[in-house]
Amino acid sequence: MAVAPAQLVVLALLWATKGRAHKLKLVEGSCKPFLNDLIFTMEGRTANDSPYYKTNHYEYYMYYDRSCSEATDGQARWIIDDSKPRTDRSTDLDGDKNCIGHAHIESYEPSKPRLIATWRMQCLSTWKDVKLIFVELEPLVATTTTPAVTTTDRMSAYLLHLDGACGYLNYLNDEVFEKVGTTIGKSPYYKAQNLEYYIYYDPNCNAGTDIKDGRWIIDNNRPDPNRVQDLDGDGNCDYQARLSSQDSFQPPETGTWLMRCSNKKDDWSDHRVTFRPITTTRTATQSTTTVTTIRRNPTTTTLPPTTTTLNPTTTTLPPATTAKIATTTTTKNIQDPTTARGMASTSGKEEPSMVTSSIASRAAPQQTLEFSGACDSSKFLNGLKFDKKGITKTGAPFYKARTADYYIYYDPNCGTPGSPQPARWILDNDAPSTQRTADLDGDGDCNYLARADSNDKSAPPVSASWSMHCGNEDWESLAIVLKESFAKVTSSTCEAAGRLPILTVTMCSSAATYLQLSDTTPEVAPKDSESSPRGCFWDKISSGLHLALHASSKGKGATDSLELICRDGGKSENQALLSTAMGGHRNVASLGLLLPTLTWALSCRLG
Repeated sequence: MAVAPAQLVVLALLWATKGRAHKLKLVEGSCKPFLNDLIFTMEGRTANDSPYYKTNHYEYYMYYDRSCSEATDGQARWIIDDSKPRTDRSTDLDGDKNCIGHAHIESYEPSKPRLIATWRMQCLSTWKDVKLIFVELEPLVATTTTPAVTTTDRMSAYLLHLDGACGYLNYLNDEVFEKVGTTIGKSPYYKAQNLEYYIYYDPNCNAGTDIKDGRWIIDNNRPDPNRVQDLDGDGNCDYQARLSSQDSFQPPETGTWLMRCSNKKDDWSDHRVTFRPITTTRTATQSTTTVTTIRRNPTTTTLPPTTTTLNPTTTTLPPATTAKIATTTTTKNIQDPTTARGMASTSGKEEPSMVTSSIASRAAPQQTLEFSGACDSSKFLNGLKFDKKGITKTGAPFYKARTADYYIYYDPNCGTPGSPQPARWILDNDAPSTQRTADLDGDGDCNYLARADSNDKSAPPVSASWSMHCGNEDWESLAIVLKESFAKVTSSTCEAAGRLPILTVTMCSSAATYLQLSDTTPEVAPKDSESSPRGCFWDKISSGLHLALHASSKGKGATDSLELICRDGGKSENQALLSTAMGGHRNVASLGLLLPTLTWALSCRLG
């Protein structure tokens, strides 16, 4: 029905104040002592659809500005300032035509500031880099109540669930895309919660005289929200899928998308794709939030096609099932993927026939493992994050590195039936078959990069002695550690265990879900509970989840009955939080960590 002008005014005011409850507390890091412990409460949204905040004491604000100097090519940033931002401007929000403020951090994430990040702050007469740590007292809520209005205001969905991709892109099915910002064209753009894939609207993906029609795009390149067209900046219409549209509001809930569905350059086909909103319903008298939980079936997970993009040309690797040439004694010549792809079989010194392992096991398979302990010739493997991708026919989980084609899987017998080999966990550059019960890479030989003999197929060992190929002829027994993204620490602090504390209610809940604890709703510890360790912790006696943020908990570690829950120290808190959104799923490594010449992500080109 039509909406009266007065109602439009109400709607506009409600839009400006949506998510008003979001509160952030600056707990430490400022060189201006009075800013520490201040609470930044969301006051509304700017014309960029970004939240802005005001402190509970003093006249200080935090807001997002696409260009603080009003220049079209200015640097986008979050700003802490004593000038209130104008909500009717998209650049230079304080209207001074200069980048004058108390602190700033360059950012292309307008949805909200990072909880832990390095800011540039004016400290007396000099500018210094300071690490500001915020805790989230109240989450950012995307719901509003619309009193006396009997219509639904048009607001782009915050979460979209994808279904209908072709078999070649099957790994996109059941993926949840989260709204992470708005482009300069006022269109939302989304990022997959578990993959480095984006959905965005591009008025002209070619950016040349050969103008293309406006379209929604699925791409493994991040869009630049400050570009008017060709948002991925490649000068080409290069992506995985697209749908032509003149409606830039949000991707249609159901539509026919043109998708690249094989490793052939010109193999494009139409597919009916749905984006089911996981959103809120607003009525005349109340606001009802409908939360839909998306559950993945790990037995149906398929790997992304092993296609390597070497821009500007596209190099398609042979399928993972291509048979390797068997030799009497085969090894894999490991090369740093920054210089070469390929692990050709070579004749060399035979690996030890038996590896004696002192194995530390884990109770259940984790979603993400960080690899460490490789020899010097394979040191590029150290630090790689391996995400759980599914379950093989053996009933064991298998993992894939985020930024390269390496896999960890369990093989009951990597040899032939006539020449059985011990069951083992394997590190390989060939994807395991989910349909085979033995010799999962299908090469008829025990040809891999490293292995640890084991009869436990439930999960790779936390730490064990692996036999690893470390040169043209050398195999070495090495202590390999596969560290989890979240873990309990039963003594000392998170920092002493090489991890970081969890300081937000949202992440504490997500970590508990990830670790499959019985309680996933943390209770904030009162200020007078002096025995509480710093951060998120588990009380073994009461089987309860707790979060301690008060000053007296700082520096305190786990005790016999109170176990700290700590996060991986190798990622930001925002990245770790996305890794566990929607039931403990993972986030793919940021583009800045991608190896220069090797990525598992698809790339395609369509003129």
